[in-house]
Amino acid sequence: MKIKELRQKSEAELQNLLDKSRDRLIQFKFNVSLGKEKNVKEARTLRRDIARIFTLLNPPKAVRSNLTGLTIINQSEK
Repeated sequence: MKIKELRQKSEAELQNLLDKSRDRLIQFKFNVSLGKEKNVKEARTLRRDIARIFTLLNPPKAVRSNLTGLTIINQSEK
């Protein structure tokens, strides 16, 4: 899933998507071990999607501190 698509989702939707992606990854690993899955590259895609979701749910500390200290300047007041 593209990062642009993920940014449009709410936090609850991201959390739900994270849970589903984790379940899919667990099921995928199980199917690979049984020999049911042939496309093992799908695991990489699932892991990267999970990482993207985590990035959006938990921004780095520097970004969080910058977001809380922002001052919005109205263009008409300049």
